[in-house]
Amino acid sequence: MTKMGKKKKKGLVAALCVIAVIVLLAAAYGIFCLIIEDDKIWADASVNGVNIQGMSKKEAAQTVEQKFEEDYKDTAVTVELDGQQYTMNVFPMLGMDASAEIEKAYEKGHGNLLVRGLEWVEMKRGKAEKLSYDVQPTVAHPDEVEGIVQASGIQDYNSMQDTTYEVTDTGLIVHKALPEPDRMWMP
Repeated sequence: MTKMGKKKKKGLVAALCVIAVIVLLAAAYGIFCLIIEDDKIWADASVNGVNIQGMSKKEAAQTVEQKFEEDYKDTAVTVELDGQQYTMNVFPMLGMDASAEIEKAYEKGHGNLLVRGLEWVEMKRGKAEKLSYDVQPTVAHPDEVEGIVQASGIQDYNSMQDTTYEVTDTGLIVHKALPEPDRMWMP
């Protein structure tokens, strides 16, 4: 074999070794990405101030719901009418659905297989973006409104004023009652 042939052969062996190392590293990375798959939220994420990192989607939903109940269980609306106050506990009609936000947080590290390993390393190094979501309550149970209003006692309000009179030294003064606006008679 000539000197030139030996150089080509050495170059070919070196190139094959480099390719083999690259293939082995790619295979190791792929296996690593498969191994790190789990059902936990990797992202440093919070929903309404509740950190959900390290929880499963179900655990995160339960924790966020518990915080929602703590924050809103005493939520009430007070209506003042003719000097009387009527308080309505509105919590039974409220609801909150944070599932979309929890799903967004879960997606980090559970999406594309080839990106998963990089996201895991980023998360472990503390370099991952912090995610924060605010979810507002909504009227999820409108069928509860009637019961809430009834429980307040506001429906017992009577705006009808009684006809009164007063006797003075010189006469009788009659104060005629005012009908309720919705029952006013028009000729």
